[in-house]
Amino acid sequence: MTLPHATSDPDRPGLRRSSGPLIGIGLPQALALHLADKKRPVVALLPQDIALAGLDQIENALIGCLLLGGEVDALDILADLAAAGYRGAVVVIAPPLPDLAMVERELKRAARGMTVSLVVL
Repeated sequence: MTLPHATSDPDRPGLRRSSGPLIGIGLPQALALHLADKKRPVVALLPQDIALAGLDQIENALIGCLLLGGEVDALDILADLAAAGYRGAVVVIAPPLPDLAMVERELKRAARGMTVSLVVL
């Protein structure tokens, strides 16, 4: 399934082609399944469980989260992932926005040691 728009390449190694799990943090199940594209197992994780989940130990994981969530947003999740030692790939799902490049720059700045892609659906 092709993503309608991405500011980053969602097919580069570490995002779509890898076989590690897609870990949806506060991500609706249908959206997580769409991102996994039948190539990754899907795991749901609550934002409050990030610190204890051992995400830094999971090989080829892809974290998926919403830019704007109900309880937490992507910047909160990125801060928690960094504090937990996660250094892998993160895809942030966003609605159409006027300045995607600026939003992606801010996300990458907050994602110390992680690879972040902003995907617009």
